[in-house]
Amino acid sequence: MGRFWKLILIPFVVMICIGAFYLQRAIANGQLPDYDWDTQSGDEQLLENVTIYGHPIDQTGAMKITKNDTIYQNELFFIERMNGLTTHPIIEDLIEDHRNFMRGKSKELNHFYEDEELLVSVEIESNRELNQVRETDFRLAVEVFRKDTKEVNSFSVNIPNEDVYDYISLLDIRVENGNLFVITNNDTMEPTSDHPSNETRVYRLNIAGEKLISEERLLSFVGYDNNHPNEVASLLGGAEEIYSNEYMAVSVREVNEEEVNKLIVVNLKTEEQFRVDLPKDTLSQEAWIDKQSNKLYFWKSTEGGLEITPYDLSKQAVQNTIEVKLPESTFTEPRSFDGKNPGSNAIQEPYRMNVIRIHEGNAYVLSGQNPDKTDVYLHVVRLSDGEVLYKGKLDNRQKDVGFEIYNMTIR
Repeated sequence: MGRFWKLILIPFVVMICIGAFYLQRAIANGQLPDYDWDTQSGDEQLLENVTIYGHPIDQTGAMKITKNDTIYQNELFFIERMNGLTTHPIIEDLIEDHRNFMRGKSKELNHFYEDEELLVSVEIESNRELNQVRETDFRLAVEVFRKDTKEVNSFSVNIPNEDVYDYISLLDIRVENGNLFVITNNDTMEPTSDHPSNETRVYRLNIAGEKLISEERLLSFVGYDNNHPNEVASLLGGAEEIYSNEYMAVSVREVNEEEVNKLIVVNLKTEEQFRVDLPKDTLSQEAWIDKQSNKLYFWKSTEGGLEITPYDLSKQAVQNTIEVKLPESTFTEPRSFDGKNPGSNAIQEPYRMNVIRIHEGNAYVLSGQNPDKTDVYLHVVRLSDGEVLYKGKLDNRQKDVGFEIYNMTIR
């Protein structure tokens, strides 16, 4: 009889615990600030795809702000909290639409490609040598979901000369003309040198044949010694989409140096490559690739806002600069409260913050002070002519609570 009553009580205890959690969450939610966009001009529909990530000052846990909601990690249920708030909305959509295919896969955007027919995932698999840091037996593990038949094809290919690599990381994947391009960063040790080297490589796989067709070394860097500078390569970001971009751009600079030495562009359709002929101060600016226009967009902060310089990749020519005027504010460089040099653990004064993302031919510019309480603005600028399509200010009804922003994504 006692066991029978215990079985009856278990559901009630569970219901009480769940109810207490949601009551506590509701109370906590009432104490946390809620953010709304105060539209000053333009089309509010452009906010539908915008998500801002950050954390409240003097609060633990992350937060994200969408057009209609402010979500705090601390108010999520336990299982939701384990997933966190940093998963890109495009990955969230893939999980929602293709749950079985996405199960157990990476949540990094650069591991996926999608178009109207295919959804492709690539992982780099390897074995770690016993009691050693280096890895061996590198393989490209590919899964292809065909949307018309709902079939999933899985295959893997061994990376040629894999025994010379200590580590391989995935930079991006693209699909063109039935071929899968996998761009990687390979660390190796030169047999005749004590200095490590680094390679940027492209592996081309035929999807239908499930085999490696070719590989190409785009760039190679030897670790610093008396004869070689220690150079590093970075793949330029593009529009926040997982469809193909005809061009890939790689910037090269010396370690511990800000200026970019060169910018190399590869046409994945023709497999031709060329260097972008621009001054170093332009090459060193932040830059994005836009698939729709096949352009590079360089941008830099100015006293009045931003200057965005388009570079047409198909014509290999720079175009007229676009000026974006931002609200006037007094900004300072990051420094500690005592006004001396910045410290890694020092609390910092507000400093100028610009976050730019490219989406469907528009530049989304988030600007203001970081950390800040009120003055955070969003401008959506059409890149073809510089017209401002939307201007708004992030409104916090609890003005005494500040927050710090560290990312923005466009769905």
